[in-house]
Amino acid sequence: MSTVPLDVSRFIDPVSEVYPIFLLEFTHPSQKGALRICTSNVTKLGEDSDGNPRYGLKHKGTEYTYCPVSLSLPSTEEDGAPTCSLSMFRTAEAVSLLRSFNTRPSVNMYQVWSDDLNTVAASYPSFKVLNFEISEATITLSIGTDMDDTEPFPGRRFANDYFGGVHR
Repeated sequence: MSTVPLDVSRFIDPVSEVYPIFLLEFTHPSQKGALRICTSNVTKLGEDSDGNPRYGLKHKGTEYTYCPVSLSLPSTEEDGAPTCSLSMFRTAEAVSLLRSFNTRPSVNMYQVWSDDLNTVAASYPSFKVLNFEISEATITLSIGTDMDDTEPFPGRRFANDYFGGVHR
């Protein structure tokens, strides 16, 4: 599956001013608050401590900082749980943050449209960072649901309780 940076979606249909924007919230028990990023630089939010401009958007009063990413949407294949992939430029802050976790961070993902930032068009809650790969230039995260969380273990047995028609 190929992916394109979602901010490029503005140029796919030049007639339309409406395009999808994805909001991602990363949370972890060891961190205060959530790390919120978005896939479009709709407006200037302010400046960081070094005086550099920060772009992003406000969704229901909450700020999401723009981060250029390549995102594949969650797949719903039959052989496993839904997963997606997120690639971004490598930064020292992101590398140190990812390496500091000893359990999986949680991820909530939402889709909004550029003409209505406060209405959620699609929601993908309760994902986790399943694994990540750090290369010289990029960081790639695999995000999805863990089968251990969604499927019972041990699996159901072919007992009369579950499969009554198998037994006489």
